[in-house]
Amino acid sequence: MVFRKAHDSQLIGIRAALRGGASWEQVAEALGVLADFARKCFNEAIAERLDADAAACDLAGARPVR
Repeated sequence: MVFRKAHDSQLIGIRAALRGGASWEQVAEALGVLADFARKCFNEAIAERLDADAAACDLAGARPVR
């Protein structure tokens, strides 16, 4: 649980930095990794998050039509 919260907070921080005009090189430097690695990990984390959200929607079922 703690790891997931920390990971989610890191994703939020990266998004905020990018929206604020930071480059991938700046983000990577802050994380202590190479820019390509930072970008790859971020994209994979977003894809996992989208897959999890889609799975949750599947479990919940379709919304009733009015």
